Amino acid sequence: MQLFERVPETETAALRAETLLLPPASKRFVVLNRTASCLWSSLVVPCSELELIEAILAAFRVEERERQRVHAEVRTALDELVRLGCARSIER
Repeated sequence: MQLFERVPETETAALRAETLLLPPASKRFVVLNRTASCLWSSLVVPCSELELIEAILAAFRVEERERQRVHAEVRTALDELVRLGCARSIER
């Protein structure tokens, strides 16, 4: 099973509804919006993509019919967090 987790060396700061990240291999901050901040908060423990989707659906009271859109947005956010070196994929 593929899980995602934070890269522990990523520095984090909360800023109202947003989150600032400083990836370990970069000198540039990344600003997460409210939805991506929720996803980041969930990654405090390793999570599957499905668990992250469920967290977003629950946190934002998204209707079930919007599940495909949420799935695509979570996938995009995860890909970007991994690309930036803030999160990584692990197998269990």
